[in-house]
Amino acid sequence: MGGGIARLHGELARRFPKGELIVSTPSDPDAAEVDAGLPAIIDRLPIGASRTKTLPGVLFWSRRAATRRALPAASWYGTRRWGGGR
Repeated sequence: MGGGIARLHGELARRFPKGELIVSTPSDPDAAEVDAGLPAIIDRLPIGASRTKTLPGVLFWSRRAATRRALPAASWYGTRRWGGGR
């Protein structure tokens, strides 16, 4: 069984009631497989994780988060691949 921060966040996302958590995360080749197993609303950015670590990427991400119409009970923004502790 894998561990670490990615695993922790994946397990947290699995335990929120359906529709009460929005996870904003960069695009990933395995996104469809991982996202399908979560009750959370997954907001995939159209950019990869390496771009979210740059100033333009952070500004893009922040602007996107600020324009969300419906605010959930909780939000998590992460650049790590999560869901299986890989």
